[in-house]
Amino acid sequence: MGRTAGVLIRAILELRAVLDAKPFRKPDPASVGVIFLPKLPPVRLLTLRWGAEDLRMIGRSRLKLPFAAGGTTRNLNMTAKIVAMAGA
Repeated sequence: MGRTAGVLIRAILELRAVLDAKPFRKPDPASVGVIFLPKLPPVRLLTLRWGAEDLRMIGRSRLKLPFAAGGTTRNLNMTAKIVAMAGA
């Protein structure tokens, strides 16, 4: 078909750590997205502190994050389902 598809592989313990981190006080699991990246983001992004008030969006976003190119976003519900399917 002439197209390539990237694949991201994460250990179940990494996915579990995402769920356990709970960066928001009372998250709506369907509304909190996690971006899984194929490589580390720029260091300046790792030093930022963002809270729910900084990242709140309503509806579908067309937000473009250059550092997230090649990554994939999943909400907390889907991340929890993947962990559950793996039996972890």
